[in-house]
Amino acid sequence: MMRWLEMLAALLMGLLAAQLFSPSAASAQVDDSYGRIQLKGEALREAYLGQTHDLVYQNPQGILGKYRHLETHNPDGSTKYVEGGQTFVGQWWLKGDTGQEDTICFRYPTVDPERQHCFIVFMEGRCIYSYSVRFIFGGKPIDEDRWNSKGSNIKDGDACHDRIS
Repeated sequence: MMRWLEMLAALLMGLLAAQLFSPSAASAQVDDSYGRIQLKGEALREAYLGQTHDLVYQNPQGILGKYRHLETHNPDGSTKYVEGGQTFVGQWWLKGDTGQEDTICFRYPTVDPERQHCFIVFMEGRCIYSYSVRFIFGGKPIDEDRWNSKGSNIKDGDACHDRIS
């Protein structure tokens, strides 16, 4: 009996240590209903900080009403958005409790100085899905197919197999 308790205690301590020393793993939450992982905290930060994403909108929207755009997320909080051959400079930041930030926001002052766009981000494989916060309920998208944009880090190539061109 004592040996069994020692093994159980060692297992629990190992699981606790894995959570404490692996912020990305601890910050990502799997939604088993459709296999996408919600990015939070360090996992969300790592997905954007210093990265350029090649993205498509589900519907023609964006600044110029196009489908495809590139967005670079600089460590200083600035962002460069390229759509239809035009470039716009803005800001990006994370919102939420420290270490558990669950929302990424953007502002492009030259386009609309007062408006910010905020999203909840999920990942499936290497494909990033951004959902408007108004379409999230109970930590999940109301409709998994109602994403605003999806794409991948340009280093990963085309990680979203069914992209809109």
